[in-house]
Amino acid sequence: MDLMSIGGIIGGLIFSALIGILIGNLRGRPGDGALWSLILGPLGWLIVLVGPDYRPKCPECRGVIEEDARRCKNCGTDLMQQRPRPVVKIPGPAQSVKRPSLKPGQKFEFRPR
Repeated sequence: MDLMSIGGIIGGLIFSALIGILIGNLRGRPGDGALWSLILGPLGWLIVLVGPDYRPKCPECRGVIEEDARRCKNCGTDLMQQRPRPVVKIPGPAQSVKRPSLKPGQKFEFRPR
């Protein structure tokens, strides 16, 4: 193999990956687009096109919305009422969990409550 053919193969792989990234962006999966197009070329583009769409959708009209949108741009639904607020769990002190203490040579026995 000469240098020209190696350059053509590398250029083709880069071109295929870029097209895959563009197609993946349309479906919310740019990494998948690049990976599948590098492995399978144009067949990878089709896999990404027919695969699942990971972009967030409106619960009412199922239209694609922005990640942090407050209102759907398609139907006008208030999205802030639809989203549950995140629950922040504050870990308690380590002493609140009772752990069995075993002495050397003692076996642990499980006793259901």
